[in-house]
Amino acid sequence: MRELVRLGEKLLVIVGIIYLSGSLYKLVPDPVSSLTQYGVYGMSFLLLLARWRRTVRTLLRDPFLWLLLTLTLLSFLWSAFPKDTLKSGIVACQTASFSLYVASCYTLKQQIRLMAWAMGIIGVISVLYTLGMPSEGIHTTGDHAGAWRGLYVHKNILAEISAYSALIFLFLTMILRRFTYIAWGGLFLWVALLILSTSKTGLMVFITVSILLQLYKGLRWRDTNAVIILNIIILIFAALALTFISNAGIILESMGRDLTLTGRTEIWAGAIARIQQRPWLGYGRAAFWHPRSAIPAAIGEEIGANYIPPHAHNGFVNLACDLGLMGLFFFLLSYFLAWGRAYHRARLTRGPEHLWPLMYCSFLLLYNITESSIMAHNSALWATYMMAVLSLGRITVESPLPESTEAPSASPALSGEKDKNYSNV
Repeated sequence: MRELVRLGEKLLVIVGIIYLSGSLYKLVPDPVSSLTQYGVYGMSFLLLLARWRRTVRTLLRDPFLWLLLTLTLLSFLWSAFPKDTLKSGIVACQTASFSLYVASCYTLKQQIRLMAWAMGIIGVISVLYTLGMPSEGIHTTGDHAGAWRGLYVHKNILAEISAYSALIFLFLTMILRRFTYIAWGGLFLWVALLILSTSKTGLMVFITVSILLQLYKGLRWRDTNAVIILNIIILIFAALALTFISNAGIILESMGRDLTLTGRTEIWAGAIARIQQRPWLGYGRAAFWHPRSAIPAAIGEEIGANYIPPHAHNGFVNLACDLGLMGLFFFLLSYFLAWGRAYHRARLTRGPEHLWPLMYCSFLLLYNITESSIMAHNSALWATYMMAVLSLGRITVESPLPESTEAPSASPALSGEKDKNYSNV
């Protein structure tokens, strides 16, 4: 019976990640999608209550994250669309409860395996859907004609999910000792989808974090001087990567190609100008880019575009639009606290899964230069950040157990360590 309960909880996590990936909207009607949302969030909340001591210990690992969520929930008080802002704030807290549940009940290795299960299912369905209905899964008109979008409304969303999924399977190739062909197959599948989306941003971000992963492995060297030199190299490389990605539109345009950065800097300028009018608390969650708000249309007119921008195309600017400098400040405190803990964990541990929080922080930073996934509505990328942050408890440096001590398993993803709170991993 206990094993069935554990299997049921793992299936709950897989379904939750599939839902948060945004892949259900084309596959199921709205009532089914809503039922999935309430079912996943409701069960997560009940499981948190059932294990309240573990929940409290995990929750206290990042107070700044909860300050950010509190500000999000209260932002309906100054929003021009209070009902919609309150509803969006509640959903943000529900997403946080799901992430809190995952972080409190599963180790990093288990989290990666469960995410790989979810994204593997989505990847296969996305390919079958596109091949079966190419008019729905591939852009047929406009500048993006021929680019794959799969289960999503736009190729850039597929690219974002593809880069995220490819990173998960890249880690899975390092974690699995058996059935490695599954990990490599998933990696190949999502890299192929990333290429088919024709997104240069997504491809460059994935290549950058893949290179950073190899550099981060050097953090475990015992030679202090070598570690310091490597850190400097990492910082320089990351700075150059950020600079290139930020200006790649100009660089590639001169080469006859486009990175879809055209107009993004103008959107940033228009959004920042409005942030200066309400700098501290912003306009309220989901109010700045609300369909009934006049601000997005005004920004579109200013840049001479024929469309209304749906968001700022920059996660940090987007967050400041919603929650002002106060919200941005809370997020940055959470991020730098997480980065420091992740760096410490990477230095003092050997398992490849312990590099995941550091790598994911790097991935989130890079991707939010040109896209907006920080505190995005029902977003797998944002939920994964919270899982990683809340998994960074205190660590005790120990000699790693030999691989032979791990219990054998018939399943590469639904197996692993026993469920536990691993504040002393």
